[in-house]
Amino acid sequence: KESNGLRDTKFGVTYYMKDGKIYIEESSWNNEQVAKNRLSEVQSILGFDITKGLVIKSNFGDGVAYKVIIGEYESIDEARTKVMNLKEVFEK
Repeated sequence: KESNGLRDTKFGVTYYMKDGKIYIEESSWNNEQVAKNRLSEVQSILGFDITKGLVIKSNFGDGVAYKVIIGEYESIDEARTKVMNLKEVFEK
């Protein structure tokens, strides 16, 4: 567990649950535009019409992170399948 999320060390993502749905923190960046570009890239791989996503600004100490969040999925298994699909593409 990491804060209120479940860290998946195999794929380097964190899963969060809200209102019965699963969301994935796919990545985190120190630049908002880079994070937005990554979200677009993720949506282009998984399908813009079926992949909800947003960039959330998170403050910590003296820094800022821009987190790429995708979801809503019905189960961890469904979310993990999406993560595996992304990793296959990004690791080529």
